Amino acid sequence: MLFLIAIVMSFILYGMTSSLFPSVWTTIASDIGVDYSLLGIITMIPNATSGISSAFAYKVRRKLGTNLSVTAGLIGFLISMLFFFSAKNIVMICIAYAVLGTANGIIDTVANSYIVKAYAGGVSSFLHASWGIGSSIGPMLMSLAILNTGIYKNGFLWVAIILVITIAIFGILKVYWQGKKKTVSEEYVKLHSVSEEEKQSHIDILDTFKIHFGTIFVACFVLCGSVNSVFNAWIATFAVEQHGLSATAGATAATCFFVGLTAMRLILTVASRYIESKTILYSGMIISLIGSALLYIKTDNEMIVYAISVIIGIGIAPVVPFLHHSIKEIFDEKYIGVIVSACNCMALIGSSITVALVSLAIKIIGINNVQIILIIYLVLALILYHQMTKSRTKA
Repeated sequence: MLFLIAIVMSFILYGMTSSLFPSVWTTIASDIGVDYSLLGIITMIPNATSGISSAFAYKVRRKLGTNLSVTAGLIGFLISMLFFFSAKNIVMICIAYAVLGTANGIIDTVANSYIVKAYAGGVSSFLHASWGIGSSIGPMLMSLAILNTGIYKNGFLWVAIILVITIAIFGILKVYWQGKKKTVSEEYVKLHSVSEEEKQSHIDILDTFKIHFGTIFVACFVLCGSVNSVFNAWIATFAVEQHGLSATAGATAATCFFVGLTAMRLILTVASRYIESKTILYSGMIISLIGSALLYIKTDNEMIVYAISVIIGIGIAPVVPFLHHSIKEIFDEKYIGVIVSACNCMALIGSSITVALVSLAIKIIGINNVQIILIIYLVLALILYHQMTKSRTKA
């Protein structure tokens, strides 16, 4: 339980460190003398480095184990925060973001691999909800730093201090685990450790696509992850451009989406004990599909748009965490780490392409029709997931 709390804390820090920089970007841009429009280019850096580190994170986990791998990711967060704190030019910002992205990929893949193996789907849901909690805390902490010290860079320093404490906790837990292994069953140790079979495995990330259902599963994950990313990026714009709402109302619609998403993930932490993961996944995909279709409703009523945003958030909420969890239901244990790596890596690529595709589609077919892409993605994901669930035999 102590280690689970520490893993959740690492995911909160994952969300917190990811949201700090964008929350004060305009101030940073003015401080270092660059145009604020560079943010779109700069944010490509952590996406790229996160994709690369996700692709190799399963090897890090095999070599170091979960504890040391997560610790390495946290050290990466710490280094990036110190770079942001001391940054005086765009080069240092880019280096900081590259390190941050690398750490993101390691934490995301290793933490999910551990949770998938050791716990039920509800814990996967809570882990992803904790990222949302951290993403909300980050800007608030930055605001506190500015209000109390008048210096935005102190926000990065405060998080760096939290990271030092968390890294120390992981060091203590490593020592604690070494002693605990002598007093618990072999089955418990196997469940919470990287097995010897996995450590000695020569399975590579490319082998994922040779495993029965491997390609189908990764494709399903990419489709769902892409829909999630599009709504993350575009929900406010949909509210403003499709329904004629004000910019303030659009921001509120985005808030409603994230509230629905995070609240449902927290609810499913408990509810998943009584509902099959398969049922939760089917329901999430179908509700997301309905929410996407509801965007076609032509209304400028803010409450209706807010309600649609909440419905979409509720639908999207279980899809990624419970797809992660379903890995151990569909595949043998030895494949867990490498499949999580493949999914996270390919989802980053697919999401980036899809977000760009939506931009292109807006120019060609107009923003009022662009949700057809999301509907197609979700229908394909449902078909692929159904194809996998027809067979009970593990790959």
